[in-house]
Order: sequence, then structure tokens, then C-alpha cells
Amino acid sequence: VKIVQDYHSNYKQLCDANVLSGDELGYINGVFARLLDDCAQTLDALITVTTDGKIEMKDDERLKRIDQLYTDMQDKYSFSQSFSNDAKILAASRLREQAKIQTGRAWLGIQK
Repeated sequence: VKIVQDYHSNYKQLCDANVLSGDELGYINGVFARLLDDCAQTLDALITVTTDGKIEMKDDERLKRIDQLYTDMQDKYSFSQSFSNDAKILAASRLREQAKIQTGRAWLGIQK
């Protein structure tokens, strides 16, 4: 849930900044679509492991698998945070570059 919430919030900010191309935004959207598909598969595996009668496992095996799924989801969350931060850094860099260009044009008396 946190990955989805962060994605929507960050993607809206990136779109509102209006400094990334449509292809770049499409790439970001594609990465998160794949990540969310992977998250859904992890959740499906968790449901399978925790649903009575779905699979036969000893308790220690079941707990070990739940721990693995938890670690996997934590890795996905870390990736989503890192990827979002990289995208925001790119957008901020583009905004700074645009500001420098506008300042330079103003100093030189060049109109857009």
C-alpha cells in the first residue's frame, strides 16, 4: 500500500514539475507498473502460504517462507524509494538548469 501511495504522490509531482519528457514519464510509469505486478505476485504467494489447506508445509517452513516474502517486499519498497528519489533528483536538476538558462537570458537581454 505504501509503495502505491508513494508512487501516485511522486508521479503527480513529477508530472506537475513539467520538466520530464513524455518518454521519461512513460519509463517511470512502466518501472512502477512492473514493480506493482511483482508486489502482487509476492502478495499472492503470501496468501497461498497463509491460507489453510492451500499447500502442505511444516510450521517452520511456513514461517521461513513468510520471512522470505517479507524480505522480498521490503526490498521492493527500498527500490521504489530509491527509484523515486532518483527521478525527483533528475527533475530538480532540470528545474535548476531551466532557471540558469532563464537567468542567463535575462542578463543578456535575450527573450525567449
